[in-house]
Amino acid sequence: SHAISIHRCLYPKLSFSQASEDIRLSAKLFKTMHTFDYDLIRSWLLESILENIKFCRDRGTDQANKIISAEHANLLRLVGDKPEELPDPKRNEKHQFYILIKNDNRDVKIDLNTLKDLPTAALKELNRAIYGGNEITETDAEDLMNT
Repeated sequence: SHAISIHRCLYPKLSFSQASEDIRLSAKLFKTMHTFDYDLIRSWLLESILENIKFCRDRGTDQANKIISAEHANLLRLVGDKPEELPDPKRNEKHQFYILIKNDNRDVKIDLNTLKDLPTAALKELNRAIYGGNEITETDAEDLMNT
């Protein structure tokens, strides 16, 4: 009902039944439903905890100190464990990636960087050599689509 209300606000001339049908079809098309934005909730929660800690620190009472301790525990749960190692942003540049092609019962390695630098005509010829002669019939295509 909330999605229908939003939909009708965006499109004022839309009838209730049409909005309901649109939402039903979109739920059918997009099977996953996101109930909330995780990043938004996480940032809101982080700000709320920090504001609560600042407010209690200014009060300085025993009750405020207990609340600060509880909020520190909440903050640790929210932040989570420190990652062991940060991912290397240049990891892909340090490795070579290959495409293996069967040619006369031998595996031929083609480096992706080399493949990327080939002229368009050579890429089309390579594509024809790899996929040429492997045409499938309509029934084969239908069987593939049904699996």
